[in-house]
Amino acid sequence: MKTGGNVDSSYGLGTPVVNYMPPLCDGGGDGTVCIEWYWEEWDAETGQLYSSEYLYTTCYNACDHGGGGDNGGTLGQCYDEESNIDYNSYAIGDKISTVVCAQSGATRTKCYKWRSFKFSNGVFSLYVVSNEKGEQLGIGPNTWEFSTFSHISNSFEGTSIGYTTTLSGEDNTPSIYTNQTNKDMASMYLTYNVKAEGDCGGIPISYQKSVQANQSWHAQNN
Repeated sequence: MKTGGNVDSSYGLGTPVVNYMPPLCDGGGDGTVCIEWYWEEWDAETGQLYSSEYLYTTCYNACDHGGGGDNGGTLGQCYDEESNIDYNSYAIGDKISTVVCAQSGATRTKCYKWRSFKFSNGVFSLYVVSNEKGEQLGIGPNTWEFSTFSHISNSFEGTSIGYTTTLSGEDNTPSIYTNQTNKDMASMYLTYNVKAEGDCGGIPISYQKSVQANQSWHAQNN
């Protein structure tokens, strides 16, 4: 699923929607109905269509004990699930831990761990956890400044909600700057794409979001 748009099964947009109406069920026909589903993005105020992308086709047998109704219910549940995930998934900046992972005399290394993205269905949550490393120099009694700051890794932690999740297009921008004295602050700006793929009653669901997240740390503190 893409963000910033709405899902519709409209006609006459992009490749025409295929919608075969079933023959009379008592006439020997198989009663198959197929619908092509599209993801469409448009301006909510003007109605201007920006894009129309084919997603998948669903079929059911309308003569099979009212199977169309069951399929329609499944589709509704799947779109509710997509909307729920989209609403509860977003960039965050929750600090988890800061530890001195190495020290020798007037130099030390601090390791920083934080959550940069939350992927959730509103009940269970899976997080993108990011790890950073800062090299620091002692410049006085209990006073430190950053000499380097770098990104180490991104990984998933938490409770899976039944989707296969991947990251792509990972990039990072570290910075060191002065807040009060010397180079006492460091920050990390991350960008990446989150993709989650799952199955909803036989209907594939694909969720994608471009993420921008940032966090900062003081050399003396957590």
